[in-house]
Amino acid sequence: MKNQIYSIAVAIALVIPSLASADVEIEKVEDNKVVVSYNPVEASTVLGRIELERQIRRAASEVCGPQRLSNAGSLAEYVTNRACFEEAVITALAKV
Repeated sequence: MKNQIYSIAVAIALVIPSLASADVEIEKVEDNKVVVSYNPVEASTVLGRIELERQIRRAASEVCGPQRLSNAGSLAEYVTNRACFEEAVITALAKV
């Protein structure tokens, strides 16, 4: 789990703003890592920030697994997935 969270944080931290596209984009790099690219100018607006956060949450959900108890398979899996998701989102947003 920590490896997944670290992978997301590193992927977000390594985004090069000068190469980022005008829109927020998600690119799957490996099974446990997703790169979210964004335009820093657009991320400085309210709507841009909302879209960036939405994409970060989507990427964290992909990496961390199902966020609903009914889809996780067990309570333990659900708790693990939620903890991964929450930490990944917090870590990624702190890097933006």
